[in-house]
Amino acid sequence: MPKDMEVLRRRMVDRLLERGVIQSNPVAEAFSRVPRHIFLEGIIPAEQAYFDQAVMLKFPGSSVSQPQVIATMLEILLLKPGMKVLEIGTASGYNAALLADIVGDDELVFSIERESDLISRAQDNLLRGGYPGVNITAGDGTLGWPEKEEASFDRIIITAQAGIIPPKLIEQLKTGGKLVTPLVLSDGATLLVRIEKGERILGRAFPFPVTFVPLKGEGIKYRGENWRRDLNNLWRGIQPFCRSFPLDSPRLWGVFLFLLHEVLEGKTRERPEGLWYKWQAEGRPKINDWILEFNREGSIKAVFRREE
Repeated sequence: MPKDMEVLRRRMVDRLLERGVIQSNPVAEAFSRVPRHIFLEGIIPAEQAYFDQAVMLKFPGSSVSQPQVIATMLEILLLKPGMKVLEIGTASGYNAALLADIVGDDELVFSIERESDLISRAQDNLLRGGYPGVNITAGDGTLGWPEKEEASFDRIIITAQAGIIPPKLIEQLKTGGKLVTPLVLSDGATLLVRIEKGERILGRAFPFPVTFVPLKGEGIKYRGENWRRDLNNLWRGIQPFCRSFPLDSPRLWGVFLFLLHEVLEGKTRERPEGLWYKWQAEGRPKINDWILEFNREGSIKAVFRREE
């Protein structure tokens, strides 16, 4: 490996340590060992791979997050050696390599990539980067790992944002396991959230606003019995507009069918409560003082302050 790449990588790690982004030795060592420039070869110049910047692999749909975001998610995930991990969104394979380095065994890392044309590139990157045993499959990450005998994980990390957590991923998380994801709030902000699966599914929000590509898949399309309620809400919302058009107006029914499609696609589904508003209204407590309770369908059921 070129000496100058090692120097640039060491400088990147030092910057993340100085800023308090990297806080643990396992994460620092993983960032020091995994050659990020190999995973971005042919996309940006090698020296730029160690800048703190996100890199678009394919537009739209896939990118490699900036190092400080990746490091923050890995710290929040609380990985330990020997843990079995599922990643949703392989992209270049860089994050999977970091996961493999921390858990100490390539074969304990499983990754699902929706964009099938990225998989062969990611596999080649992992081979050249020194992590050939990572398990990668093409598919819908919102439905979890397809092979049932393998579908039980200590940790799950999602590298795309949505307003809910896919229920199938909650099912595949072991009791006591943890999942980290960027979660879109009702006020439009996106925060990193870690959930833990126990008798209740509880989560903590972290004060690190982020932006990711949207999570897509069958596992987060509309489910349950709330479609009637949402359809009623939509109807009430467009009634003032409807009064301006006769009932046989093509434009009126076009609007109605569009809104119905939004309901069926789940785009009007309730999103998590806007924590930023609560944060500002109650004396600006830390974001991670909030506890989020999730239902089994992946939506937030309640938001409350942490009890000391």
